[in-house]
Amino acid sequence: MDEEGYVRFLESQGLSANGINTRKSKANDVMSIIGKDLDVIVADDEEMYKAIIELQKIDNPAHTPRQNALRKYYAFRNGKEFPKIAEYEKTRK
Repeated sequence: MDEEGYVRFLESQGLSANGINTRKSKANDVMSIIGKDLDVIVADDEEMYKAIIELQKIDNPAHTPRQNALRKYYAFRNGKEFPKIAEYEKTRK
């Protein structure tokens, strides 16, 4: 994970220091839970999809902080948002 680049990206989006620290912490949680570096996950849409599905099993549906941190990292690395799960499933191979 490119933590410094991620922090700069989050700062550019106007997040507070607390918001940035929370997302960094949750991003580290994602790596521990999934067992892969975030760069590996976000480099492949299918890996991203699988990671989100896995996180859905443990995140509170009303608050999805780990999924949010992962989606923000995807946007940082890919310059675009990852689609909603239902949209992605329609285009999935």
